[in-house]
Amino acid sequence: MTFHPNQKAATIYMTKNDDEPDHKNKLSLTEIYNALAKRKGTEPGEMRVVTFEVELADKETNGLISGIRKDRNLGPFEEIKILPGADEWDMIATTQYYAKLLQVVNRPIQKIVIRNRDHFGWLSEVTHINRVSFSLAPPENKAPVPGTATEVSAAEVQAEFDDEEQEAALEALFATDEESRDLFQAEIGRKCASRISGVDSDV
Repeated sequence: MTFHPNQKAATIYMTKNDDEPDHKNKLSLTEIYNALAKRKGTEPGEMRVVTFEVELADKETNGLISGIRKDRNLGPFEEIKILPGADEWDMIATTQYYAKLLQVVNRPIQKIVIRNRDHFGWLSEVTHINRVSFSLAPPENKAPVPGTATEVSAAEVQAEFDDEEQEAALEALFATDEESRDLFQAEIGRKCASRISGVDSDV
């Protein structure tokens, strides 16, 4: 689980908390999420995007996402955007990731974005991982007086700003992940080159 305060985004990689035997010191997913957010210097309630990496072993969800891509005539690496009211929304709502999201946030979901990213293992093997991002409504602020022109104008401006802010947060988050991936790949390359060099020197 990682937090990106500047992007107001969080990424949850694996959540095996349900598999942990019950004991008096067991923390809930909510407690873990809140504690790690505060350790990172951010308030959990300020997150605008929460992303889950779909486990490779989760054949059901990965199959569901593949089906959505097929129905929309999208390639395996094309982005999927799902808005409230779409049939795919209800499909995603049946997954464990949606259920776990509800354990860490209590704000409306405005949009679901699904992307596929490369994951590089320790031996440079590549696997493709689906990532489901939930864009959240902003924390409630003091609203203008109901029924006034100020309220209508503020709502329109806020909606436009929210959409732009979420798009920026998602792009920044994905860019950060790409940078981390490139650094990881470069480090793996250096280690492999070092090992090969060591073998050659022993021959």
